Amino acid sequence: MMPKKVLLSLILGGMFFINTSPAFAHGDEDHSGGAKPVAVSSGGLPTAEAKSDDFELLVQLKGNTLQVYLDRYSDNAPVEKAQIEVESGTIKAQLKATVPGEYAVEVPALSGVGEHALVFTVIAGEQSDLLETTLKVAKPVLAEEHAPTPRTIGWWLAGGLAGIAALAFIVIRQRRSSDQSSGAKA
Repeated sequence: MMPKKVLLSLILGGMFFINTSPAFAHGDEDHSGGAKPVAVSSGGLPTAEAKSDDFELLVQLKGNTLQVYLDRYSDNAPVEKAQIEVESGTIKAQLKATVPGEYAVEVPALSGVGEHALVFTVIAGEQSDLLETTLKVAKPVLAEEHAPTPRTIGWWLAGGLAGIAALAFIVIRQRRSSDQSSGAKA
């Protein structure tokens, strides 16, 4: 006869083994293991960048606000007190400094889906430059809701039933052993 601790360990181990879901192949994904390009994330915001010998500029569209980060290309230091103007088609707007090296302007027309060619005129002290880039605004992607499949539900049910059966088995064994020990004392 097996000791109770060994039996309990086997039952609990079996429960955990049954309750794990196996991995199944799905979709048309390439699992060949080849090197994949890494996507750079900017929090899902439309982003563009441009650089010249003097300046480097990063553009992000946050709602209707065009946010621009301007720094010196040589040392990556933020450019303060610059005058920046943006043009895109018929749009022409002057950006205002928000903090050192950061500038912003409200441009609702740029929030539309598509590619927007942008031309920035930057004047900072004695230096001036024209920087061109394209801001790509994609339509919002809604997250897919993952509904449980019948196969996953089956595995969860099997695991739950195995756990209930194991507990019932333990309770019955304990009652029998306590009945036998109380009957032996009498």
